[in-house]
Amino acid sequence: MKAILSNSDRLKIRSIANLIEANPRYHLSIPELGEKVYLNASKIKYGFKTEFGLGPYAYLQKVRLTIAKEMLIDGMTTKHVAISVGFKGASAETNFVKWFKKNEKATPGAWKQSMQSAQAS
Repeated sequence: MKAILSNSDRLKIRSIANLIEANPRYHLSIPELGEKVYLNASKIKYGFKTEFGLGPYAYLQKVRLTIAKEMLIDGMTTKHVAISVGFKGASAETNFVKWFKKNEKATPGAWKQSMQSAQAS
């Protein structure tokens, strides 16, 4: 049986997406997100797949990557960007660079340089 999203459910999914976008450094579990909008985990997972084509965690990663790119273009340091998008501890910058490279196939510095070169052309 396929889950059906009511208009109310869709609004709740959008509220969760807005919460993720406003707080990219925090990783709330699906049950924690559900408590905030009174929606169960299966509806959240289904709703995100339906509305965004991604699960909630993949959506969070997409938001973090978008914000990280904007911050890099704006001239923020890699360390500042790492902390701003949710990486913690002494190895925050190292872990961010690995994560960024996995997603973009380039380090943050190389990616930024390629973006600047493309804009100069």
